[in-house]
Amino acid sequence: MAIKLPDSRTQPTARMSDDTWLFYGLFGKGKTTLALQYPAPIVLATEAGCKGVSAHVVDLQTWQDFLDAVALLARAKDPADGKLKFKHTFRTVVVDTANVLRDMCEIHICKQEGVGDPGEPNDRGLVWRKLRREWQRGLKLLNDLGLCVVLLAHEKKRPIKVERGSQLVETGQHYITTSLSDSARGVLHSHVDHIMRLSICDGTASAGAVAPGERWLLTEHRVGLNGGDVIEAKTRGTLGGPCLPPELPATFEAIQTAYRAAFDSDRSE
Repeated sequence: MAIKLPDSRTQPTARMSDDTWLFYGLFGKGKTTLALQYPAPIVLATEAGCKGVSAHVVDLQTWQDFLDAVALLARAKDPADGKLKFKHTFRTVVVDTANVLRDMCEIHICKQEGVGDPGEPNDRGLVWRKLRREWQRGLKLLNDLGLCVVLLAHEKKRPIKVERGSQLVETGQHYITTSLSDSARGVLHSHVDHIMRLSICDGTASAGAVAPGERWLLTEHRVGLNGGDVIEAKTRGTLGGPCLPPELPATFEAIQTAYRAAFDSDRSE
């Protein structure tokens, strides 16, 4: 493909469906329920989170199953006019969960390389690099579908440690984030536009934002006060410019309303 310099600037998208969404939280907090509120969803399920809901579900057993499902969801050329079109009516693809999907990717690469663990061979990290590239490739295939992408993940609470002399000492604080390894998490988080933690409101939300006992979303990175935990989150926006509020009720309607208010979306989601 010939490369040429652009004549004009790109314009930021104003549609939720153009973004990639990552919701994480503890088991049973409503991640799948929230994802299924997105328009016309299909779930690529790696675990049994969809048993209690009615949904279009593809059960994945292997990484190859995932690749095959993504290929079926991709646009294909219409023989009538040669244009790329979908052969389905789905508008959102949900991965439930990214944790297990990453494990499937690891098993796939290890089987290809004839090893039981990526760190097993003395190959200067070759298997690890292949695993990282395949994980990146799979996430890019998802983002290239032209559908709204929603990824779900479990959370992990990691103790925060500081150096005191020659020792690492726990501070009593925790870092709350998605429960993937550092490398896998770094790749995943770099492929999404929004990272939101879903939990049950304990009364610490901003006044009027969410009532205690309701499911809520934290949309911005929060550093604990008075010995509290540090919670990872991010969303689109600019400092001093349009952005989503720091807390939202955990419903698609609330997210959509806030998104439209922030980014002036007047097009179909």
